[in-house]
Amino acid sequence: MRRFVLAALPVLVASVLWAADAPAAQSSPQQLHAQVAAGEQPPVELDSEPIVKLSPDAAPVAWTMTSSCSQWASVIRQGANYWGGSRLVERAGGVPVRCQTSYITNCGVARAVGCNYGGSAIALMPNGTRSPGVLAAHEFGHFWYGHSSGCASWNNVMGTPMCN
Repeated sequence: MRRFVLAALPVLVASVLWAADAPAAQSSPQQLHAQVAAGEQPPVELDSEPIVKLSPDAAPVAWTMTSSCSQWASVIRQGANYWGGSRLVERAGGVPVRCQTSYITNCGVARAVGCNYGGSAIALMPNGTRSPGVLAAHEFGHFWYGHSSGCASWNNVMGTPMCN
């Protein structure tokens, strides 16, 4: 019996560790779209450093702008266009992009001006920076890339802080 228990122990430990690492229940894309359309911030659990999610050569990511972004539409499109037409396509039903005039508080830091919620939604605070186009480009860039060092600018879109 002792030999059986010792032989089964690694399997048992691996099973418990797998269950502990299993992802929590996720909101469906429809739920996230409804939350964003209603102006709510989707629940999020983010690592401190975003990871590369998609290959830069992957199929284009579809995105759609909510009405909350209408006054910043041209600069948000400028940010999307930074990545070229082969990476981002604006169309109905795509990843919703919403805008707000207050800090984003559920993005892993107390006060953020932008957040890419793991590719399910993007929130922007365009009035929180002098360069809302760079902010949009930065958040769209998180589909593929994590942060780089330095300030975000057109020369370093993925820079960590929005310094200008």
